[in-house]
Amino acid sequence: MIAKDIKQYCSEDVSTIENYEKAIKDSQIWELHHKYELEDKDGNALEFPMTRKELIKRGLYYKRPSCELIFLLETEHKRIHMMGNTKAKGKNIGNQHAKGNVLSEDVRKRMGKSRLGNSNNGIALIKCIETNEIMRTREWIAKGFNNAYSVAKGRQKTCHGYHFEYIRED
Repeated sequence: MIAKDIKQYCSEDVSTIENYEKAIKDSQIWELHHKYELEDKDGNALEFPMTRKELIKRGLYYKRPSCELIFLLETEHKRIHMMGNTKAKGKNIGNQHAKGNVLSEDVRKRMGKSRLGNSNNGIALIKCIETNEIMRTREWIAKGFNNAYSVAKGRQKTCHGYHFEYIRED
């Protein structure tokens, strides 16, 4: 299965793109890859990959001949672009959205220092003044009150017309 409309990228018949037959027959997702992102016209690997913006600037992104394009499995395409990436090492530092980030020793020390004296173990209890309900931040978010924490901390006045206060338990 081909991921997107690819006609804008190829100036020739798209069926002549390498791996086209595999891509249309397979149920997995196949993505179009520009060969010149990672190699020169002679097929030699580039020292630094070209970005999408660079390809567009050089006129090598849209309406390209099929010999410059190839269909790759989505996973293979991502793997190719992650090769040589020194930041994404597959480690999880505790934040699902920061997976792959490697923090320096200095940053880790500053983060630890900022957490000193935190008596709530990372659990913020927030009370709605109008309804007297007390819930954790993520519970308010699940109910649609995404900014309850910001209101409780005084960064915002209201969230959906309600007022909240932060409850500190010792």
